[in-house]
Amino acid sequence: MTYESKLESVRTIINQHNTHCEEKNRIDVEAFLQRLKASGGTTDDALKLCSWEDIESLQIPRLLARQIAATFRKEEKAEKPKFISEKKAALLNPRELLEAFDPKQSDAPAGVRLTSLSKGQPCLVYKEDGSLNINASLECLEDIRNGYEARTVYIQDGVPARVYRVGQVLDTTVNENPLFPGHPLRGAEDMCHNTHRTWKNVPHKARVLLYLAQRTNELSINQLGVVHDILDRFVDKKEDEIVKWAMSRYPQASLRYGELEASGNLPSLKIIRGASKPKQDPFFGNRTY
Repeated sequence: MTYESKLESVRTIINQHNTHCEEKNRIDVEAFLQRLKASGGTTDDALKLCSWEDIESLQIPRLLARQIAATFRKEEKAEKPKFISEKKAALLNPRELLEAFDPKQSDAPAGVRLTSLSKGQPCLVYKEDGSLNINASLECLEDIRNGYEARTVYIQDGVPARVYRVGQVLDTTVNENPLFPGHPLRGAEDMCHNTHRTWKNVPHKARVLLYLAQRTNELSINQLGVVHDILDRFVDKKEDEIVKWAMSRYPQASLRYGELEASGNLPSLKIIRGASKPKQDPFFGNRTY
């Protein structure tokens, strides 16, 4: 189980508990999750270390705490992909097709069958963690099969979610390269596509300051050596040291940061994965180093 799936399991456990309790004894799920995160439960590794006593101390009844602790200790099991033949796909009902469907293999028999049933229209809804929402997707698929117009938006837990066609790439955001705007930082290490250097340990505020410094004309990236020099300064430095250096080195950017922060308009430095690269990047194209 992933971190997010464990939190979803906790919601289910507590909600089931609440259905059998008087209102005064019901547990506020979101309040508990906030207490959990405030106590350090922000990663899967931290959840695995939780004892039932730890959870009980967060205002959870003892037996419920034992159940939640057992959920937190569950390991994510990698299931071997099951091959679904064209013949078997033809025999599966819509729910079974959605359960067998692998979004990364949309041209496999299950995907081909779903494309046929949906008439090529949008029918897939994804959760925040990128997994397929089976129930929501089934609802959208059944709309199409019953002759209704295909949905493009599905309200998921009160939040609008895009509905995708089979084979359509899921819109996901990635970190933007502060010094090469419009380009993504790649992988878990936030690697720069030009320097092959990591930004993983550079705090977000410092990234935004560098991004703004180019707009205040305090920083010009006219050669890769400039980027290397900046990243070299951050090696083995603490986050507050990195931010302090960036603020003192680029004072106009620091002032602009304060203005944007006050108005709630700071750059997110997030872009859609797979977005086309902007041609104003001085290193765009076939140039090599």
